[in-house]
Amino acid sequence: MKKVYHYHPDTKEFLGESVPRKDPKDPESYLIPAYAVEETPPLLIKGKARIYENGRWVYVQDHRGKTVWKTDGSGDEVMVTELGNIAVGWTLTIEDHRGKTVWKTDGSGVSEEIKKVGAISAEWTTVPYVPLSIWNGSTWVLNRALAIERKSLEVSVAREKRIAEGVPYDFSDGRGTVQTRNLVDVRNIQTNVIAALIFQGAGKTRPIMVFRDSENVTHRMTPAQMLAMAVAISQYGQVIYNRSWELKDGVEGMTTEQIAAFDVEANW
Repeated sequence: MKKVYHYHPDTKEFLGESVPRKDPKDPESYLIPAYAVEETPPLLIKGKARIYENGRWVYVQDHRGKTVWKTDGSGDEVMVTELGNIAVGWTLTIEDHRGKTVWKTDGSGVSEEIKKVGAISAEWTTVPYVPLSIWNGSTWVLNRALAIERKSLEVSVAREKRIAEGVPYDFSDGRGTVQTRNLVDVRNIQTNVIAALIFQGAGKTRPIMVFRDSENVTHRMTPAQMLAMAVAISQYGQVIYNRSWELKDGVEGMTTEQIAAFDVEANW
């Protein structure tokens, strides 16, 4: 039985077969419909489509219905709707790390959860960050210079925190806290010291000066008392600085592992 094979006018894809009618003007011939040929198409292969092109049947890739992802790491995806090879810049296979935590390889300790599919860039790693370490491309390695730098910074932060908390002080009329939060507080104390020296030089001994503490309590003070308070604040700050220097010197004498494990707050 005579058969003809039909293909799509646009995609050229094989559509099916039919039995052609005989030509009424020539019983030995058949009427071949448009977009049909007598040549038998090859057998169907999984993942391929058969199209009639340039006078013959050929195989082309058939990924229709599959999802492809952009290879630029954006995570963008589309469904394939046309025959042929996957376009450049797109891929059928993609790494899927969604839900995993990654850490920046710059040693900052910054982490985030992966939201999109795609390969993990070299700026990130799934290997949990190890404090005071540098990334060598495959794992975190403790770095002595970095460990000393970071731990010294911790000491400085702890020092400034204690200074900013203020100085407990026994005024003549009760206990209070002298504010040393910032440069403004320091200048306030310096201004009072200058005034106290002037008053003292003028022979003033009565409580003619006032000072408001961190608890918003106003204390009346003599010039001598104001100077004594300033000395106590300076000594208090010096004790804190001395301790920070001791800790920093101690850190430099430790092994890298000891530095990593050293708790500044617990050892202050």
